[in-house]
Amino acid sequence: MTVSESIRTCGVDGSVVELLPSAAYSAAYVPQSHIIGFAFETQLGVHSFASDQHCDFYRQANSFAFIPSGCEVFSESAVGGEYLTLSLAPRWFSEIDCTKPVNQLLSVCSVQTARILRKQLIADSVVDSSLVEQLANDIVQELIDYKKLVKHVLSIKQMQKLDDFITVNIDQPISVLDLASLLHISAGHFSRVFKASVGVSPFDYVIQRRLAYARKYLRYPANDLSAIAFSSGFSSHAHMTMAFKKYLGLTPSELRA
Repeated sequence: MTVSESIRTCGVDGSVVELLPSAAYSAAYVPQSHIIGFAFETQLGVHSFASDQHCDFYRQANSFAFIPSGCEVFSESAVGGEYLTLSLAPRWFSEIDCTKPVNQLLSVCSVQTARILRKQLIADSVVDSSLVEQLANDIVQELIDYKKLVKHVLSIKQMQKLDDFITVNIDQPISVLDLASLLHISAGHFSRVFKASVGVSPFDYVIQRRLAYARKYLRYPANDLSAIAFSSGFSSHAHMTMAFKKYLGLTPSELRA
């Protein structure tokens, strides 16, 4: 038997925050408000905006997307990934001078804000309205002139190579040197360009991948927590519990319940 995580939604000062679990999906819709979306995991699939022409997409983990109100959207992924959406209140509309969808928007200062919102939604606690305001304001400022943003240093091909390596070795120790060696660059230089590209350190990124992997196996009640910890690359059940509490606000047992 599989137990899926639910969609978590909260209204805050006219905006709506929604946390979508990691799962396959196929969606077609026309948003009635401007939407900001944050990908906690790398995602692959097909999509289209205001067109019948579907094209492949690659959404890098920790990147934002913007979809303007009234834009017809289709998006489909066989795997999906955990995703936070913020449907902006009408008062934000006059602040945004952007009429076309934007993908792969990196706002390093907003990554932590998105994670805190995720933690509050998962814990079913009161969502801090100031965080919603901060996230919206940060992304709106980025959208004002997003073409001048620093370009991602690592290419899509390089990121996919790193993601594939982490997936295959998720149950093993993974060092910065291991990842840097894949791209044939020094560990120090790799750490700098990785954070400039993804917004977090390589260590943080691997921990997030381990958490995502463990959460998928928590959906099966018969799976032993210690076995899940080791298969996800944590050194022990206690190590996994500590990471869950730090990043998600709940222990694995609490999240499963």
